[in-house]
Amino acid sequence: MDECTNDLMCAETDLAATEEGAGCPAGCGGALHFPPVENCRCHISAPCSYCTDNRLVCDGCGWEEPATAHAPLRKEDHDAYAKWAEEWAEAKARGHTFPHGGRIFNISDDGRSGSTMVFTGQYEGPVTVTDIFNYLGDGTFGHRGPHLYPSNRHEPDPSKVKGSFTYTKITD
Repeated sequence: MDECTNDLMCAETDLAATEEGAGCPAGCGGALHFPPVENCRCHISAPCSYCTDNRLVCDGCGWEEPATAHAPLRKEDHDAYAKWAEEWAEAKARGHTFPHGGRIFNISDDGRSGSTMVFTGQYEGPVTVTDIFNYLGDGTFGHRGPHLYPSNRHEPDPSKVKGSFTYTKITD
């Protein structure tokens, strides 16, 4: 057989050799097939890993298709994500300054459930409920708050300190 010089054609040739019904790559004369899947969980979440990781087997000699190695995240992708995450954390800590001089900062968000997003943070200067609402936006199905805590008098919850706020978006 001639040496393959086209990478795309070589890859297609290699794939054709390991398709269901193809001859055994070990040369025993057997045919490749997918064995029955055991412990299938597709009824819970399809496709399940038992089905997607099912490998071809030769019905003659028992040759098994090698397991595919899951490619790790490339260093460039990891570095880009780490840089983005760091910039996002800095932006949340830095916050936002409104045109009238008020400022919100140390904003954190918590998706406590599949239907809400709770924002907490601090404010200083003349910040209004409308400022926070306009900056963070509305949820798909509305919102609760924002609630400003200008002082911690009569407040039993220690997380609601002077100059803090909470705002809950109701999503879908």
